[in-house]
Amino acid sequence: MEEPDWATVLQAIYRSDNGAIFWPREDDTIDSTIEETDLSQEEEDDAISYLHNIGLIEHADRDRGRPRRLTQKGFDIAHERELRNQQETHNRILSAFTVLVGISALVQAVSVVSTESGPMQWILGFISVTGALAFVYVLKGKAEIFTE
Repeated sequence: MEEPDWATVLQAIYRSDNGAIFWPREDDTIDSTIEETDLSQEEEDDAISYLHNIGLIEHADRDRGRPRRLTQKGFDIAHERELRNQQETHNRILSAFTVLVGISALVQAVSVVSTESGPMQWILGFISVTGALAFVYVLKGKAEIFTE
């Protein structure tokens, strides 16, 4: 899911020095963009205006000049978003390792079943198939983790 432009700009400001950026006024002749985004100047302007309107950034000086910084509310929201993104990354890594462990357990079960004979082979085969179906059922419920 793609983030809205304002969220991209908010995170770029959050990651910048002291949570501040140098942004041109409308009467400036320079075209300054935030390097961490792939947005056009117009998209960044709209995002900056939106962030101002909802109180997430403010002018850093009294004469309403170029420097902009996060408000406390803006910092809190950006910080929560950053923590959530990190948690989602950790969850994806953990899910990938879980899949690897499950696959290696299935391979090990198949190798044990293939060495047995008689009723023990049937019992181990049943346990392996049941385990594999349970693993697939659980994995199916977690599949959206890999597709986000």
